[in-house]
Amino acid sequence: LGYKKTSKSWRFFTEEKAGLKVAVLHQLFLLNVYEWYNTPEFLLIKFKVKGEEGAYILPKRMDSKNFSFNTIRKHLKETVGEAQPL
Repeated sequence: LGYKKTSKSWRFFTEEKAGLKVAVLHQLFLLNVYEWYNTPEFLLIKFKVKGEEGAYILPKRMDSKNFSFNTIRKHLKETVGEAQPL
């Protein structure tokens, strides 16, 4: 895992599939996350970048030792607050 400077921001890159999950995690928390949803099947994380809204849907199958949803939930609770009801 590494990162390189692009014209407007730092972008994470990786050559390994497992590393891609880590890169997604790092990229998530560089964004302006404003709400999130926690379901048994997935996490939905909504963010804003340059006035545009976007979202990440993280399916349950991505939850692993190296990409722990528990860690993501903990960070989201600390930075954004509790999950919104769906």
